Amino acid sequence: MNTNYDEIAKLEGLCCDEFDEQVHEVGLNKLAPQSGERILVIGFETGHSLAEIAQAVGPSGKALDFDMSKCAQRGCGDAKLLPYDANSLNGIFTSYILEQFDAPPLPTVLAESKRVLRPGGRIVVIGVSKPFEQGSDCDPNYMRRMLT
Repeated sequence: MNTNYDEIAKLEGLCCDEFDEQVHEVGLNKLAPQSGERILVIGFETGHSLAEIAQAVGPSGKALDFDMSKCAQRGCGDAKLLPYDANSLNGIFTSYILEQFDAPPLPTVLAESKRVLRPGGRIVVIGVSKPFEQGSDCDPNYMRRMLT
């Protein structure tokens, strides 16, 4: 993934309009974080979603973030190297990030997400999609198969 993370973070901040807020609200409702859960947010500038999830999981839970822009500055790799133990998370929330990966690494990112999720864990992906004819990586059914 050859991307200027800081520039994407700035652009994402500009895109947080009413529509985006509604989409995030629907995504967070689908994730349904509960008190005591461990939830990971993968993205750029993850603070807004992270704060909402932290409030939902409360003091007995943990809201974790994997901010790709900060990670790039530290040179720690990308989301295919999630620094969490296998079966350690109840949920993952990612917003407008998976489409940043080309087809070859996308299965690795999804496999890594599956690795860190507990059995019965949940993942919510908010994103835009390329037309399916450009590759199976954008097909929601393909993503579902990769995560099950």
